[in-house]
Amino acid sequence: MKDANNKKNSQKKENVTGNSKETINEHHPESELNLDAATLKEKNPTPKGHNIKDTRKSEEELLKEKGPKKK
Repeated sequence: MKDANNKKNSQKKENVTGNSKETINEHHPESELNLDAATLKEKNPTPKGHNIKDTRKSEEELLKEKGPKKK
């Protein structure tokens, strides 16, 4: 009985490790994984109206507006 259980467990482990690498490579060939930023921009351009500027203010600007923090 122990031999049969060990065989099942070893098969499960092989399937988990063996298939994970294969499926990753099938879905993401190396050519796609090594894309630089320029080619990614070409594939996925920013939709119009989504060029949102960073409107957050730095801590220095906030201090000028509010004044020093009160303790």
